[in-house]
Amino acid sequence: MELWNHSAATADQFTFVNMDGNGTDRSYLAAHRALDLSGRHVVEDPVFHDSRGSQFVQMADLVAYSAFMHLNRHDGNRFAWSWFDDHFATSGGAMIDLKGLSAEKGKTR
Repeated sequence: MELWNHSAATADQFTFVNMDGNGTDRSYLAAHRALDLSGRHVVEDPVFHDSRGSQFVQMADLVAYSAFMHLNRHDGNRFAWSWFDDHFATSGGAMIDLKGLSAEKGKTR
């Protein structure tokens, strides 16, 4: 939550967190509530969605799965090693750096 808040604050933006799940994991709620109000850029408690009922969350799951396969390379998942680079490595002209968990503005593939 702190990373999302910091990223939004650095960009002088505000954000919402929508995630897969049923809300039983209260740690994200607690982490959001622990953010200092004066510097909070995540404007609401996280909203949970069951991926079976949300195509948006299904898309996010696919991107996360592809990134995981890209980083966690072994022979059993060789079939998916290139998915992230082939389909998701750029976003609006910004190169997504998985190892540094940041976006480098202005870089394109």
